[in-house]
Amino acid sequence: MEKSHKEVSYEAINQLEYLDAVINEALRLYPPIGILERICEKTYELPSALPDKKPFIMKKGMLVWISIFSIQHDEKYYNNPEKFDPERFLDNKMHSSSWYMPFGCGLRMCIVNRFAMLEIKVLLFHILARYDLKPCIKTISPIKFCKDFMIMPKNGFWLNIRRRKDKHSALKATVVGS
Repeated sequence: MEKSHKEVSYEAINQLEYLDAVINEALRLYPPIGILERICEKTYELPSALPDKKPFIMKKGMLVWISIFSIQHDEKYYNNPEKFDPERFLDNKMHSSSWYMPFGCGLRMCIVNRFAMLEIKVLLFHILARYDLKPCIKTISPIKFCKDFMIMPKNGFWLNIRRRKDKHSALKATVVGS
């Protein structure tokens, strides 16, 4: 086997744009944290959400919770927000939007988000190169989630994992077919 099939370079992993889009879409649908907690730095008036109601005043020092899950599932920001659609992340505009924040946002954003993304891409690359993953009998479709502070499958998440005979056959087919 050639050396290029044994080792994967940083550059090669970062060229897998569709894998990046799939991971970002999964993080949009199922963010690792459900809420952001912030302290209001100055008094601010939010406009009324309902007609004929008073605006809401956020006072300096007030604790504010921001629902990432709700924002990332809002039709105002995403067309068909419940649909798994990685193509929405193939342009770079979505990565920098203020409504996509699986790692938080602003000055308190997770400082290891790029490392975490690289780590998951390398992991998925190696798993998908070596194994076939399929739902098993215990898999309940569609998967229902508990949406408390952490999003978790209600009945667990079950897969059949089978080692491939030629671990690079799927990757070769993908490269040759592209």
